[in-house]
Amino acid sequence: MKFNIGDKVKFLNEKGGGIISKILSNTMVHVSVDDGFDMPVLAKDLVLITSNTVGERYFSEHYEVENNKQAIQEAAAVNQKKPENKDNRPFDIPEGIYIAFVPDDQKNLIIGDVEVYLLNNTGYDLIYSLFVRDKSKYFGIDYGNIERYSEKSIEVFNRDELEYFNSGAMQILFFKDSLEDMIPPINTDYKIKMLKLLKEDNYSINNVFSSRAYIQKLFDAPVIFVKDAEPTPTQAKTSEPQIKAEPLIRKHKVEDDFAEVDLHIEALCEYPETLGNHEKLQLQLDYFTRCLESAIAENLHRVVFIHGVGAGILKIELKKIFDQYSMIEYFDASIAKYGIGATEVLIHGQK
Repeated sequence: MKFNIGDKVKFLNEKGGGIISKILSNTMVHVSVDDGFDMPVLAKDLVLITSNTVGERYFSEHYEVENNKQAIQEAAAVNQKKPENKDNRPFDIPEGIYIAFVPDDQKNLIIGDVEVYLLNNTGYDLIYSLFVRDKSKYFGIDYGNIERYSEKSIEVFNRDELEYFNSGAMQILFFKDSLEDMIPPINTDYKIKMLKLLKEDNYSINNVFSSRAYIQKLFDAPVIFVKDAEPTPTQAKTSEPQIKAEPLIRKHKVEDDFAEVDLHIEALCEYPETLGNHEKLQLQLDYFTRCLESAIAENLHRVVFIHGVGAGILKIELKKIFDQYSMIEYFDASIAKYGIGATEVLIHGQK
């Protein structure tokens, strides 16, 4: 069941209830209880109490909660995760229908749960069915409607579950208050290269979410042909993301041609204690390699990689990678500035 802010609910498995004060996801909400506290609760553990019913009278009699709806709405506005698309204006991306993947952990984009959205960047309201495909069968994931120029959260998935989106299908009907001609529905397959979700460079800043996201177009906006006019060829469906990610090294730039990259695991992962030593090392080496490649592509002259001392394993592995590039030289960075746990790299021209 889907809830809205301000809905009155009763706990399914224990006494009490409250008012929905915040929507965290399709599966989790915040409930404001009578002692003034907000508590996260799974949506499946709540029962909606509708007005003028026996349940409403029972709830009001036994579990009274002050319904300060204005305060709840103000708190929800402060905690809103996505910027509002006022008046349903077009997003700053090409028209079309998109799927978006927004990591919960914005510090390390390739670890943790991911919230999946559908984006309708067309001038039509949509009625849709979303399926994923496993071998020879289709499995329904979600269905509903999306208003024009708006987004809809499907669900929060863990990384293993995202593999289901490798291939699937959508059925879409287009609606408008007034149409000169009917628009044919969409009923077609799609494919997503899930390996792209394993590279942080593919996640970008955008005007749809306040968080970095991987956004890929599924279908173009429908093309309406004008009668007695030359038909405009429809654009080919594209499976590539329409938003280009900012080069990774730019967020580490200190000056125009100089960057500092901290490779300490705490700087790369929000919960390093959940990783083994091998996983930590692989994460550090992957991030280092991508930063180095990005620095070369951006024509930076100098980069300092701060790796710490530790057992020295990371530094040894970095040197092995450095030696694969003929256009760079490397040496210990300034001890006065960085201590003994940093390496400075000079880049001489392109690869």
